[in-house]
Amino acid sequence: MLNGPRPAKPLVVGLAYECQMVDGVPSHPGDVTMDAVVTEERVRVFSSALSRRTRA
Repeated sequence: MLNGPRPAKPLVVGLAYECQMVDGVPSHPGDVTMDAVVTEERVRVFSSALSRRTRA
């Protein structure tokens, strides 16, 4: 077993085309939450912690 501090949660970023974006999707217990999605037109940030970091 590893002893010591656990590393910070990794940043999870998805890549998509803007035409693939939708307003919402169903979620399930095993799903991984995205912090952001990057398209050819913009970056959509979903994580409040990441949003604060990118506005600084």
